Amino acid sequence: MLRTLLSIIAICLTLNGCLPLAFVAGATTGVIVFDRRSLSDRLEDQSIRYAVMKKIDNDQNLRENNNIQAAVLNKIVLLVGQTKDKDTKNQAMKLAQQVKQARAVYNQIVIGPMTTAKQSAKDTWITTKIKSELLAYQGLNTTNIKVVTENGTVYLMGKISHEDAKAATELTRNVQGVKKVVKIFEYIH
Repeated sequence: MLRTLLSIIAICLTLNGCLPLAFVAGATTGVIVFDRRSLSDRLEDQSIRYAVMKKIDNDQNLRENNNIQAAVLNKIVLLVGQTKDKDTKNQAMKLAQQVKQARAVYNQIVIGPMTTAKQSAKDTWITTKIKSELLAYQGLNTTNIKVVTENGTVYLMGKISHEDAKAATELTRNVQGVKKVVKIFEYIH
């Protein structure tokens, strides 16, 4: 019952635009359910994301006929999207690695056709459902889990315990529409 109620509230607030930006930032850029990091840490991650995307946008080959996005959490960059060939995928990785503040870059760009607007809407809906499930689960520390969905693949990022990672992964796997779950966690003890 609580899970259903929270899902309904999240949907209503999302449609009305009343949720904090961190909650509805979008499927591809990633969302942290409740972000309790310091303002300076959040700004640094935003700065890293901006620097990565600026490098990608300034590269004409990457800008044309590709769908590449970056999500950043705790200075770790996740590249997602679609590109036409391996060279373009590798170029995006090289550019992201040039951003000195980034501690690591995970290149999850897929070689293949661009996602459709319909799939992007599905990805946003999947992310919303996952966030609702994470919020409703008793005992799960969701303060530092970022959810990124791209073409049905869900990426979970964050600095969390092994127990929370296991619970978040299982909850995510059981959400309708999820094709695959990729964990990009840093574990705390």
